[in-house]
Amino acid sequence: MIYLKTPEEIEQMRAAATLVSQTLAEVGRWIEPGVTTRKLDTIAREFILDNGGKPACLGYEGFPGTLCIEVNETVVHGFPGERVLLDGDIVGIDTVVEIGPGKALSGLFKKTAPAIKTYHIDTAADFHSVVSALKGETA
Repeated sequence: MIYLKTPEEIEQMRAAATLVSQTLAEVGRWIEPGVTTRKLDTIAREFILDNGGKPACLGYEGFPGTLCIEVNETVVHGFPGERVLLDGDIVGIDTVVEIGPGKALSGLFKKTAPAIKTYHIDTAADFHSVVSALKGETA
């Protein structure tokens, strides 16, 4: 069954997507050697709350963070903690933001510490474009 969204629901989704994007950009500014993943999580949580959202990951089925943070070999859903980022670490962050009842959207952001190149990936097409760009850079 296809459920068509009302204009109000679409606007809530747009607001949630905007806040996710802004949150990931804010956290991305802090990704550098010496920062802990817990610090990044705190920055995200405060940013989301200060901007009228609710961190939807926090507490979901016991999840301890606002962000899922993947460093190097961690593939998905890494827990924020005391891990200190090192020079050259590859860091992925994703989050889910809720604005209004039941309206949540997620986003993904990847970065190397310190930043050499940053890619924002929202869709499969974005992912394939990034892979193609990386192949061209390393060839």
